[in-house]
Amino acid sequence: MTDIILEKPDHHIGIESLLDQAFGQNRYQKTSYQYRQSIPPVKDLCHVIVENDQVIATIRYWQILIDQHPISTLLLGPIAVAKSHRGLGLGLKLGHYTLNKAAELGYELAFLVGDIAYYQRFGFEFSSPYGFVMPNEKAERLLVKELNNLTTFLKNINSEVKATLLPLKSNNIQVA
Repeated sequence: MTDIILEKPDHHIGIESLLDQAFGQNRYQKTSYQYRQSIPPVKDLCHVIVENDQVIATIRYWQILIDQHPISTLLLGPIAVAKSHRGLGLGLKLGHYTLNKAAELGYELAFLVGDIAYYQRFGFEFSSPYGFVMPNEKAERLLVKELNNLTTFLKNINSEVKATLLPLKSNNIQVA
């Protein structure tokens, strides 16, 4: 059975093991992980797929800030599927389900660091034409998706002005 369920505390070890397999133990050195330090993920958007009591797929989201814009923004990731279950559409299923859920919850934009070839199927596009930057990250890997079709934020943004993504620090919002 491949039902999507909310992540629970007892999934933690399985999730971490799956993320180690997918991204290696050096994943904590990646720029996007700096945006996840010292803050919890958005609980309502962290989901897993479990089979025989084993986590076989996971996705998480984190709140972030855009320095000049008061807009409800997320950083997607990581998303991972066990090697034994890749190619079955589980990542696609998790991605679509949670992105729709994020829109229902009122989030307006989602960013991620990844390959456009995979993530454009979810509606992600390059963020650099809109002037978004994530310090110390390659521009071609920073992707964005507008979550609410009623929002025209991306269409109206001035790409001449750089908008820097900032980590949300618990009780301490930093502006670059």
